[in-house]
Amino acid sequence: MGDRGNIVVDDGGKRVFLYSHWSGGDLPQVLSKALGRKQRWSDGQYLARIIFCEMLAGSSEGLEGETGFGISAEVGDNEYPYLVVDCGAGKVRIEDADSYKFKGKRREFSFADFVKAGAKGWEGLGGKVFE
Repeated sequence: MGDRGNIVVDDGGKRVFLYSHWSGGDLPQVLSKALGRKQRWSDGQYLARIIFCEMLAGSSEGLEGETGFGISAEVGDNEYPYLVVDCGAGKVRIEDADSYKFKGKRREFSFADFVKAGAKGWEGLGGKVFE
């Protein structure tokens, strides 16, 4: 049981998966808020930290918890499309869970456009969650 989701930060082909066990449905808003700070958009290691801190900000687990969030070089559990943050291109891609290998339909937003769309949640990203 859970509400699992991942934000994937892609920095020149190097990827890190930011995992949430309980707030996958909230990740578009979380990412929108983090990108809305307009800080370190082209610096993957700092942007990943900014995004992860935003993921923790509203959590009851907080900084001291041992469950609920994780960071990995590969995907773990997932129930939603991936939110792929491409630092080099300045874009967010929405990829369904089966398109991790880039085979499925994708939607793409500039960071600025994602800040607006993502604030509305999954439905704000255009149509159904899964296409």
